[in-house]
Amino acid sequence: MKTRSVVWGTANMSHMVALVLAILGSASNNIGKVMQKRATNELPQLALSRAILVAYASSPTWRLGLICDVGGAVATLMALSRAPVSLIQPVGGCGMAVLALFSRYYLQEELQTLERVGVAMAVAGTVGVGLTAAPPGVVVWPNARAGTLLIAVLVPGFVLLEGALQHAVARQARSSAAEGDLPPMRPRLLAFADGLGLGEVMRAAGGNQIGNFHATSSVSVAASAVHMRRIELVAGVQAGIFFGLSAASARTAMLLAELLDLPLLTAFGVGASVTLSSVGIFCQNRGMKEGRAMVVCTHAAIATIVTGVVAGLLALNEAVPQETPAAAGWSLSLLSILAGVGLLMRRAPDMGAGAKVFKTPGELV
Repeated sequence: MKTRSVVWGTANMSHMVALVLAILGSASNNIGKVMQKRATNELPQLALSRAILVAYASSPTWRLGLICDVGGAVATLMALSRAPVSLIQPVGGCGMAVLALFSRYYLQEELQTLERVGVAMAVAGTVGVGLTAAPPGVVVWPNARAGTLLIAVLVPGFVLLEGALQHAVARQARSSAAEGDLPPMRPRLLAFADGLGLGEVMRAAGGNQIGNFHATSSVSVAASAVHMRRIELVAGVQAGIFFGLSAASARTAMLLAELLDLPLLTAFGVGASVTLSSVGIFCQNRGMKEGRAMVVCTHAAIATIVTGVVAGLLALNEAVPQETPAAAGWSLSLLSILAGVGLLMRRAPDMGAGAKVFKTPGELV
């Protein structure tokens, strides 16, 4: 009995270490993305050009952001080697809370009341998940049938999301193009009309034209904002699906390596994880180019948690708390994390239409 208690305590300690690594990894990832995003305000748009690549490599802020991003990925992989993906992915949502605190104390951005509530909910949910997690048991084989079914659902789902994204991008482009280009009344034409005694008539006609133009422009701006929100949602969900599958693939390979005593499988799993994460980053960056970074990252975080939990419970046969109080606490903690992350989305301000994000290569000289 004493030996069993020691083993259980050691396994629980391994879970706690994994939780800390997951929080640090998620926070490092998010902070790294913010720093890289900030650095791009003084950099050209990324392209395979020597001058542009040197400019990025020479930026201390961008380099530090990249180090944080890569370090966060390594910490997450270390966490997945110690605990189930259905435990690691929800806890990763606390990284958004750390990002909010980072923005408050490092970037000097004020936290609103609801944002403070979001931070508290995410932290409380993370603690709750850690306290109510099912005790570690024996390693079981992944459920290949459930995994195949999950992929069969996610692939067409991603295709539908891609179609919705392309439609929203096209509609946004048309809305932007339709923001009108009715020119103001030319001074020389008005002077000529004054000479003919028709100045007042021309000015009245021009005023009506301009009023119609502003009304049309307002409608176009509102429509463009709606399309932008759709792009943010779809791109974030796409990215989150791949991030969740990335963690699941790494965890699956680690389990198979242990069950089959083939350590080489871990390397294949890490390779698959890196590939899926790269696709997720591409989807996320695509959304951030059209919309607001914080909103896209928030949608991605929520989709990552949901995908990771579903994949862990169904495909990897990971345990959930069996006792009713623990199961209720675990469920409420998970909902608390999701709600807290959702409240943090309020940090995303609307960017002015005239804001310049990238410099041109010629401005580097």
